[in-house]
Amino acid sequence: TPFSFSGTGRAARLGVVERYTSEDWQRHLKNIMSSQILRRISSHLTFNFIFALMVNMVARVLVSLGSVRPRTPLLPPTLLTAFATAQGLLLIFRTTAAYDRWWAGHRCVRLLRQHMQQIRRLSRQWMPPEDVQSVDALLNALPGSLEAFLSGEHGAGYLYGRDPRAILADIGEAVGRCGGNPDLTTIAVYTADRMQGHVTGALDVVEEMAQLTTVPVARNYSRHTSRFLSLWLLLLPFLLVDMGHFMPFAVVVVSWALLGIEEIGHAIEDPFNSPTDPVEVQEILELPAGWDPMADRRAALSRKRQEQPKGHEGDQTSSRFFFWLSLRQRWMSRTQKEALQGTSQADESAPRAAPAGSTR
Repeated sequence: TPFSFSGTGRAARLGVVERYTSEDWQRHLKNIMSSQILRRISSHLTFNFIFALMVNMVARVLVSLGSVRPRTPLLPPTLLTAFATAQGLLLIFRTTAAYDRWWAGHRCVRLLRQHMQQIRRLSRQWMPPEDVQSVDALLNALPGSLEAFLSGEHGAGYLYGRDPRAILADIGEAVGRCGGNPDLTTIAVYTADRMQGHVTGALDVVEEMAQLTTVPVARNYSRHTSRFLSLWLLLLPFLLVDMGHFMPFAVVVVSWALLGIEEIGHAIEDPFNSPTDPVEVQEILELPAGWDPMADRRAALSRKRQEQPKGHEGDQTSSRFFFWLSLRQRWMSRTQKEALQGTSQADESAPRAAPAGSTR
């Protein structure tokens, strides 16, 4: 059987994902209402807005009674400022820990994919064709079984038949049976040992992926960050009463920024079951080998150049480059011109030498 990770013998392309840049700010503002993070924190934002309205009404009543001067905060600013640093550190730790777990999920899937590729490749070097087909069948069942296993669904056993760890154990047993043949060459025995190493590595990766799913970030940090941030945002309206009717809207904006950061950490903590940006385990593991990662990017850049209007040379980066280049050339020409003018003035001011043979 010819070697092919995909089983088709054809190469495929891995699409280059979209990269966000600072130039996308208009599009991001337009689709802000469809943000998944905004929907997930909408109840907390609504509560903060209603509470800010109540604080604003109480402040207006106190001003009308003469108990408080107009445009005067009800709390000293130093109270919230003193806790701002601690709050920032908690948010940084929470989101950093969640992002590390999300990136570890991607790393585990890529590492497992490499082990699967090596098992498939090495099996064709020494195993009989019927055993190669058996290993291929087990490897083809692994991605779907693993994704269902990580999701915790009860129907995983009926959909895919086997636990992913049991599938890898069967692959190891198949390699052991074939490796026990006394007629094998030395290179075949060495190749079988390498396959067993990849099976062991794949089992370790599956266990690490299961740990990422079942073991959360320390709950004490999550609870304390949530309580601290909620209390800080409840005290914020008392400090911003000098803004008048705009105060509730300012509180909502600040709450959206801080609660959004916290919610991002909650959303990506479990990389395989994230509601906003999950790691597509089955899709990545089933990608065939031999793709050109930059083919789609080159094609996109080519289409972008063709779609540019006539007379527009290059993109914005090229335009800025040529602008600074022309500015540099102007400056150099001006400097050379000033230098020539200074040289001519120096020549005119210098005393002329007397002609040879002249007498006083």
